Amino acid sequence: MSDGPELRERPEDIDASWLTDVLRASGALAAGATIEACTHRPIGTGQMADSYRFELTTSGDDDAPASIVLKLAAASDTSRMTGLGLGTYEAEVGFYRELAGSLAISVPRCHLAVVDPATGWFTLVLDDMAPAVQGDQLKGCSADVAAVALAQAVELHAPRWGDPALADITWFSRSVPESMASTATMLGMLFTGFAERYGGRLDAASIEACRRFVEGAATWNVPPESPRTLQHGDYRLDNMLFGDGVAAPELAIVDWQTIVRGHAMADVAYFMGSSLEPAEREACEDEVVREYHGRMRAAGVEGWSWDDCWRDYRYFSFFGLMMGIGASMLVEQTERGDEMFMTNVRRAAAHAEAMDAFSLVEP
Repeated sequence: MSDGPELRERPEDIDASWLTDVLRASGALAAGATIEACTHRPIGTGQMADSYRFELTTSGDDDAPASIVLKLAAASDTSRMTGLGLGTYEAEVGFYRELAGSLAISVPRCHLAVVDPATGWFTLVLDDMAPAVQGDQLKGCSADVAAVALAQAVELHAPRWGDPALADITWFSRSVPESMASTATMLGMLFTGFAERYGGRLDAASIEACRRFVEGAATWNVPPESPRTLQHGDYRLDNMLFGDGVAAPELAIVDWQTIVRGHAMADVAYFMGSSLEPAEREACEDEVVREYHGRMRAAGVEGWSWDDCWRDYRYFSFFGLMMGIGASMLVEQTERGDEMFMTNVRRAAAHAEAMDAFSLVEP
């Protein structure tokens, strides 16, 4: 990865000459090689940023990549201003520049990561992970897939468990206590609009679960005392690329815009609660989460018992409701996005109820 060429705002601003400079600087293209031509098309389902696959025609390097992925700030003013305000674009660039290389978690190789913190425009140039395919949040997943996802989460959570140096990373500003406290206020302001927009698309039990959570959110935003670590913040199927383990890694994690110094079980509970249908989750939950805890201990995490793990897991079963209420009202509204948010909220409401999580936030 290099500071190299300047950022680009839109895919139309990117040409073969610029890509040649980027890939030469990263070492992915031989010094005398040239990208002669490129074409692009949109990929992915993200709403906070836009991603494109660029097909490359190259001369002078038989090993040059045939395609790469460009990730840019959202064209939607609503989504882009949300990303700027929350610091999500700066966070993703920071992850690839400062953290990715020190972790064993599988992510695409990054060739360029640049951001303008004042405007929110950013450019990421990443390896194309094809033939890996994106997970499907709407479809959900099986217990076997959940086990693979949580095994990969260990590679994110364990290495920096309790690391005080994480507190010195300035672009983790969203995880400071003041930011946590403001979340409760934000949810209260957003919930009325959320209920008006989506009340007809959610069952009564899910809407009631959202209401009870929002009313107790100030209590919920005083999290357990478990050590902080790296938290992906949006650990779900849409942000995972699944391969066959031969032509592509078994699993690679993408979309690092919500990375924070936070809690491991926020990722775990959010994944289990939002990515599995309730019956599937209930059938495998204990086994899969225990396996995750065992892997964390094997990776050197000490002083965090199974009881601690399960307490944190119950507490963060609310994470899907927080994300569903907040994110759905802060990004550009799309048909697919609405369906995804409603699916996540429905599953998360059932998860919180099954975990008796409301007893943690209500008198």
